[in-house]
Order: sequence, then C-alpha cells, then structure tokens
Amino acid sequence: MFVTGFFFFVFGMFFLFGSIDEAAAICGIIAVTLIFTSFLDKKRTMTVATYNGKNLILYFTKRNREEVNNFIEQLFEAANMFLLNKYKKIDKALPIEPQLNNIQFLRNREIISEEEYEVLIDQLYGRDNKSSIGFGNKN
Repeated sequence: MFVTGFFFFVFGMFFLFGSIDEAAAICGIIAVTLIFTSFLDKKRTMTVATYNGKNLILYFTKRNREEVNNFIEQLFEAANMFLLNKYKKIDKALPIEPQLNNIQFLRNREIISEEEYEVLIDQLYGRDNKSSIGFGNKN
C-alpha cells in the first residue's frame, strides 16, 4: 500500500509539472491516503523461513512480542535437536558418502562445532584415536 501511495505521489508530481492541477490534486490526495493508511494498518509479524519455500508468519502485539521471540527460539532449538538426532549417528553398515553429507550439513548449519565435526569424521573413517590393548603409542 505504501509503494502504491508513493507511485501516486510521483504521478501527481508529473501532473503538477505538466500544468494539470486537478489530476495532480487527485493523485496527491490518493497518495497521502494510501501512505497514511499503510502506517495505520501495519501488521506486526515475524517471518520464519522454511526449507520448502513457504514462510511461517507469526503475528504479535507489543505485549506478547517477547513470548513470540521465545517461541521462535524454542522452534529453532527443537529443529536443531531433531536434525542432530537424525544425522549425527555413524553407522559403519551404511555408505560413507551420505553420512559425510549429513555431517557436513550439520556443520554448515552450525548445529555442531568444528571439533565435533572432526570427531565424527574420524569415527566415520574409522580413525578413532583409541589404541588397542598392547599396541598403544609409546612416546
């Protein structure tokens, strides 16, 4: 609505410079009305982006803004825990490539730290730093 009001304002200026005072006045009135209404009708929303392209829009008031923020934080924490439980498991019976992609996804999304990533990579490739009995490193 604000953008439309702005366009009416610009057209009104063109009409004013072109000596069409009536059209300039009409465009000016429409522009002021639309711009003023857009500020009065402003919706207070928070948008959460999703992977499928459909955004989650949450409406709030001044009184419950903090509650909506806390809900969004809990939503992100729950999503991260779900992804962590789903993709952090290492299974030697499964192919390495999909598991590697899952671990990289967790790191890129900053669900796991760089250290956790390295530990999981070592587990995936069987490079555990645990030595067998009698074959430990003697330094």
